[in-house]
Amino acid sequence: MNPIFDSTPIWQTEISEFLRLRGVQHVISVCLCDFIWRPFFPRNSLPNNDVVGPFLEEVSKSLSQSGGRSESAWRVLTLRGIDDLSVESSRAEFPLHGVLEILRPLTIASESVEFEKNLIKIINEAITLWKTARKDEAKFLVEKRPDPSDKENWQAEDIQGFVGASMPPDEKIDTTGIPSLCLFPSILQITSGGETVVVHQGSALFPTSHVWIHSVLEKKEHEEELAKAVSDARSKVNARRISCPTGPNSPVVGKFSMTQT
Repeated sequence: MNPIFDSTPIWQTEISEFLRLRGVQHVISVCLCDFIWRPFFPRNSLPNNDVVGPFLEEVSKSLSQSGGRSESAWRVLTLRGIDDLSVESSRAEFPLHGVLEILRPLTIASESVEFEKNLIKIINEAITLWKTARKDEAKFLVEKRPDPSDKENWQAEDIQGFVGASMPPDEKIDTTGIPSLCLFPSILQITSGGETVVVHQGSALFPTSHVWIHSVLEKKEHEEELAKAVSDARSKVNARRISCPTGPNSPVVGKFSMTQT
């Protein structure tokens, strides 16, 4: 199981279902960012791209600082050459494998075929969109790491019906270890003049959200109920042992001894 689901409850409740779906959304969004929405070429599409990619990004930054259209002209020509070298059929293969590897254990067998078809459709649409966007005169940046303090680039998501609910004191709730989930990345555009513009606010689920806090409380309640059930079961077993002695003077042992003589 992917670590992203370690904090997600598996009970049949509204909160649990909401968090599981957001976990799936996070996995798909991050895979699109890692494999497709990259500055120059999809991950694993060319040999040594983990080395070449950062180098090309540094060249892009250097040309951007010089102003004018030199960066966009260089980028379009570079991308044209990269597209000629990369294998078209592999662009959807890697993100598809990346998502299925994580989500297959959570997918019902009877729905796996339909899920894969829908996933391929999402990936192909993401590829088509990025083919156009990355060759635009302005440079697009995709940010997948949510920042709760950055209200301009990130919008906090929460479950409806809990946003206005009463909240317990913060000091009683421990959300340590709960990650910030990127549900959709923040899309930025750097113009030829060097100005950064927010094209699309990212969407994220932060540990401080009402749904996560109520999930922690829900987990605590389930654990307390389970502990009580175990304690009650042990008490019943102990009571039966007391009411049915098995010592030398017990009816069972006496009967057994008389049978043997």
